[in-house]
Amino acid sequence: MTFLSLNDSIILIMIFIQFLEVIRMCLCELELGEIGTINEIKGDSKLTKRLWALGCIEGTKIQLKRVAPFDLAIRKKDAKNIFIQK
Repeated sequence: MTFLSLNDSIILIMIFIQFLEVIRMCLCELELGEIGTINEIKGDSKLTKRLWALGCIEGTKIQLKRVAPFDLAIRKKDAKNIFIQK
């Protein structure tokens, strides 16, 4: 049986934490032009039904094309409940 050194263990933990940070990114953190894949939507049933009607379902690839001055498509508070993976 092979054991990892303390340094190797720390490096693996750091890589795992970075991996988790990528997965837990919310939609509102995307930069213009970036593409992500929806992997989780949190919120009440009213919000999820509204997002489903817009085509926001898990597994959908999305791209941030522009930011509207008003809450026209997806409100920022709703975007915080959509988690993506880049």
